[in-house]
Amino acid sequence: MFDAFRHFLNGKASIKPQYIPLYLKWVSDCYAYLDQPSDSRLSSEQKTQFLSHMAKNHEDWQVKQTDAALKLYDYFLSRELKRSSSGLPGAWKDLEQRMGEALRLRQRSLGTEKTYLIWVRSPLDG
Repeated sequence: MFDAFRHFLNGKASIKPQYIPLYLKWVSDCYAYLDQPSDSRLSSEQKTQFLSHMAKNHEDWQVKQTDAALKLYDYFLSRELKRSSSGLPGAWKDLEQRMGEALRLRQRSLGTEKTYLIWVRSPLDG
């Protein structure tokens, strides 16, 4: 997962190349400290716990950089999980089909049906 994150930082995140190893280190240190798998999203409490732990032994700029790295990693994970969940066509396609049928039975417009399907496909956290 961290190799894909490295490519994300290098390309879409526009992080300077000299900072990428630090971003990777902070994120991997956080997941190791919290004993969490690297493909799981962290709660805000977990992030706060790690940042408090870091503040004891690191400079303020390092804690801020870690916070930025964790935010970017969370964004990266949310995109990766969304992308991988779109690879589950069976259950979602069936749900979309049944939803469309139900809306047509209620004589909703095609525009309403499309809007509802967009809502169903969107992530829960906004």
